[in-house]
Amino acid sequence: MKIFYGDKAEAFEADIKEALVAVEPSGHFTEELTATIQVVWKH
Repeated sequence: MKIFYGDKAEAFEADIKEALVAVEPSGHFTEELTATIQVVWKH
């Protein structure tokens, strides 16, 4: 994150953590993703 926020990266990270814990106190988040795999071969 330092590439985007420089010296303010640690403050940004702390703000994000605080906001996330306010939403979900356990600190555990899950996201369901769908993946597609295509397999191709040549005879």
